[in-house]
Amino acid sequence: MLVAYNDAPGATRGQLQLVVSESSDGGGTWSEKFRTSSTIRSAQPAVAILANGAIGFLYNSYAPGGPNPNANGTLSQHFVTTTDDFATTKDVTLATASNALPQNQGQPYLGDYVDLTGIGNTFYGWSRAWLDPKFRSWDISEYLAYIRVPVAILQGSDDQYGTIRQIEIAQDECYCPVDVTMILGAGHSPHREAPEATLHAVAEFANRILHVHEGSQGRAA
Repeated sequence: MLVAYNDAPGATRGQLQLVVSESSDGGGTWSEKFRTSSTIRSAQPAVAILANGAIGFLYNSYAPGGPNPNANGTLSQHFVTTTDDFATTKDVTLATASNALPQNQGQPYLGDYVDLTGIGNTFYGWSRAWLDPKFRSWDISEYLAYIRVPVAILQGSDDQYGTIRQIEIAQDECYCPVDVTMILGAGHSPHREAPEATLHAVAEFANRILHVHEGSQGRAA
């Protein structure tokens, strides 16, 4: 039995590693088999085992860098394989992208949709969509104009995947109120990295909408 999970050791802000652990007694005891480097931030793991015993481990990483290390670093997607239970491994970088690009489009080349499965002796991953060159021109902003309900956008100020340009497009294209809250110091997962600030922003938005809704019902009556 194999599991892959995130670990944030110590008190160092932003340190996020992935760990693969193995149990041979149904989960009674576990042994760590693999851990990503502490110099990068790794997340979104997927693991699969082939019929021949080979193990595949797919994950995304972020290497801080640039003028703002928390926002201008390098994104990459890795595929680790082993045929000897992690005694030796092969790490292949499937894709890389600078978080500073594309500056105008606001669409990262790597996405959140990561999975991996093994069929027979072949690995199949759901990463191929955003590795396709056509993904760079993929754009669904035209559908924003059809939204007819209030929208709340929460984004971490140090988001390593999202950009301000994406928010600006939503504000320009939506024919409805767009409430924007930047969660200071948070990255791509503000609900995990700054839960109190995120919950407060959501509650404020919900209370505001409910107040307006209740007021309009009273006037109609």
